[in-house]
Amino acid sequence: MSAYQVRVSPAARRKLLTMPKASFEKVRKTIDLLQTTPYRGSVYDPTYEAARLPFICRVVYVKKWGIYYTVHDDEHLVYIRYLEDQRRGPRKRFGEN
Repeated sequence: MSAYQVRVSPAARRKLLTMPKASFEKVRKTIDLLQTTPYRGSVYDPTYEAARLPFICRVVYVKKWGIYYTVHDDEHLVYIRYLEDQRRGPRKRFGEN
């Protein structure tokens, strides 16, 4: 099995670059693991309607951070859509801030 390419959305990149160094290192390691194990995370299926996304994605958690991503097998691509602090309320997730 060949490795998947990982791309990060602009919103997720901003969060990645502004998080504390200790968190950054752990999140970055998990993102790197998605290259070889893209189905590591579970399908994101929140109970709150306000926390639902308009597309199907997966999520893997690293301490307080959720890494929300989609897998595109035909392109061998993992696309990191959002990095979210799980302490935020579900209605305030997935924004640009």
